[in-house]
Amino acid sequence: MPRIKTVYLVGPIEFLKNPDAGWRYDLAKELKDKLNIESINPVTISHLVGKDICDNMVFAATLKKERRLSELDQFINKKIWPINEKSVDDCDAIVTLAKTEEELKALSNSGGTIRELARAVDNQGKPAYLICECEDLTPANTHVLGLFLRNGAIFRSRSELAEFLVRYNRSEEWI
Repeated sequence: MPRIKTVYLVGPIEFLKNPDAGWRYDLAKELKDKLNIESINPVTISHLVGKDICDNMVFAATLKKERRLSELDQFINKKIWPINEKSVDDCDAIVTLAKTEEELKALSNSGGTIRELARAVDNQGKPAYLICECEDLTPANTHVLGLFLRNGAIFRSRSELAEFLVRYNRSEEWI
């Protein structure tokens, strides 16, 4: 496996009260400052309407509520997904964070995240890493956990992931 130089910070956006809660920015800064690993943040690159990702969610919700399915298809499959697809293609690994059981459950129900994980892990053989700070994994969909375990790992903390990436990038071998 090649050295990990860029990660894509996947995770739930739709249906969250605050999809731009900041964990992606914090993690990106940590990875850059400590490990010189770049991050691709879907919150900053995927919003197409309005001023931020929340406006995307409102727009998509309106399309769904009004059953404007042709427009919804165009929005998600012709505009949003190609951006996310390119992000998966451009990264060396997938990383996400679940601090709480609620976030872990949201991860399991996030269609976009599952789609991105499947593309990275199943189609491209890239590693996927989950930082799960909650003790109980039962809220997580077993198949979603399986995607992380197939080519990656599940860590209890950011520091555990960072230690792993230091060793991995030094050896360039699966540890």
